[in-house]
This record gives sequence, C-alpha cells and structure tokens, in this order.
Amino acid sequence: MKSVALILTIAIALLATGCKEKNTSAPASGQAIEGSFIDGAISFNQSQQQVVDGLYAKGFRDAAGLDKAHFDTIPGDAQGGYTLMKVLVPADTAGYSYMQLKWNNLQVQCDDGGLYSVTMHSNYAPKATIDKQYAQLLEALKHKGYLMQEQAIGQSQVVGDATSIVGYRYQAGGRIVQMHENDEDNGRSSISLIFNQM
Repeated sequence: MKSVALILTIAIALLATGCKEKNTSAPASGQAIEGSFIDGAISFNQSQQQVVDGLYAKGFRDAAGLDKAHFDTIPGDAQGGYTLMKVLVPADTAGYSYMQLKWNNLQVQCDDGGLYSVTMHSNYAPKATIDKQYAQLLEALKHKGYLMQEQAIGQSQVVGDATSIVGYRYQAGGRIVQMHENDEDNGRSSISLIFNQM
C-alpha cells in the first residue's frame, strides 16, 4: 500500500513539475494565490536551505528520518532538468492545520530558482469522510476567492493503463492551486492540495 502511495506521490510530483513549465494568462477575476505557507515559515523562490531551515524551525522533520539536508532528485522536464524533492512531517502526529483541516505531511520541490511547489497530503481515511472534507476544502478555497474549476489535472499510471486525475484547479498571476483525491482499492482515500509557482 505504501509503495502505491509513493508511486502516486512521484506521479503528482512530476505533474507539479510539469505545471511549472506552462504559463497561460490569468483569469479576468479572482484572488491572487498565496505564496507563503506554514505561518510564513516558507515562501516561493526561497533557497533549498531557507526552506529546510524554516520548516525545521516549525518542528517539521524528514518523513523518512533522513538527514536534514537530504533531498531526493527527480526528473524535472524533458530537457534533462531536475527537481529536488523532500517530504516532511510535523512534530505533532495529529498533523498540522491548514484551511480548517489536518494534513499529514508536506512535500516541497525546489530547482535552481528555489521553492516552486508545495503539496499537502491528508491522512488516509474512509472515502465518505474524505469526500466530506474535500467538499469543505473546495468551499473554503472558493471563499478565499480562488475560482476553482473541475478538470483533468494530470495522468496517473499507478496500476495498469493511464487514467486521468480529475480534480479542481485555479491559476492566477503565475501561480496554480489544485486539489484532488487519491482513492485506494480498500475504500480509503486522501486529499492532495498543491500550490505551484510557474
């Protein structure tokens, strides 16, 4: 089960990386998308070191118990670029709060320009519970002025043929916020909430 979650995380990481390469115009109305997270501990464009220092100061640690400086290197684009990725967990095993929900971990991605992607993953829970939380999160994001639109936001090849990942997305001012559910075969699910800067 954990390997499926890891593969999905990597698929989403690649999806987030791909989003950085595209730059389409912002909608005519709607709110600017935030660029700092965890009570201002980290912000887009900060260096890898600033991101780690900011999160560790808030009590976050590497999810796999690896060294503070360790980042995984994953392919960044078709031109051979790379992305540095790190998954961190808060000191509180109940998770950290954002938009009135509890989140299990935080995935950050950096490149030569610094931090450009922040992904929040919720804990897995029965799908009915996650569906309710997903609807609450969608309403909260819309209340912030994010004009979330349902659409296919990527492809997943976790098991068998590629399938579309359908979620909600909003783009403004060179930033993207998107969310989707991660369903498992055992009737459980989780939420991924992604903020990208292009």
